[in-house]
Amino acid sequence: MGEHYYMVDTNIILAYVKRENELIKNFIDDHHNHFFYTETVEKEYTKPSLQFPEIPDIFKIIRANIPQQKITAVFESIEKIMNLTPTQKNKFMNDLTIILEAGFKCYAITPPDNFNEPLLLTNNLVLYNKFINIPQNKKLLEDIIGAYGLEHLIEVIRPCDVVVGYM
Repeated sequence: MGEHYYMVDTNIILAYVKRENELIKNFIDDHHNHFFYTETVEKEYTKPSLQFPEIPDIFKIIRANIPQQKITAVFESIEKIMNLTPTQKNKFMNDLTIILEAGFKCYAITPPDNFNEPLLLTNNLVLYNKFINIPQNKKLLEDIIGAYGLEHLIEVIRPCDVVVGYM
């Protein structure tokens, strides 16, 4: 079966903690799968106003430490091309930061002899459907991320792409 490595967003951790979906729970509990999250996910999840339980140990933190000015520059480049409302800008900035961090650090979560690219597992279907699933938007993100030296656009997948068979 092999080992599989995933970066996750806040929604995946929350779905696991809340036991919202048996397939997601079983997939995450499979010892062949390894899950990591970045500092932006940690900030989202641990907001005092949300009062979520602690992040389970099955998820490990990896810090990307991308300078904020670089993230802002990437966002401003994207913002020039897309017409976003102020609310969309706020939400997209956080989502984009998670994507940037995950792509920047994804190879740091795999063993040295494993060259398979880890994936970003997201339950954020708005982000997926509006940006990642539209080829011209995906290409735009890839080009801008590359231009700023932030490695690459990590492959973004949804739970339905991987949890099949985890009944």
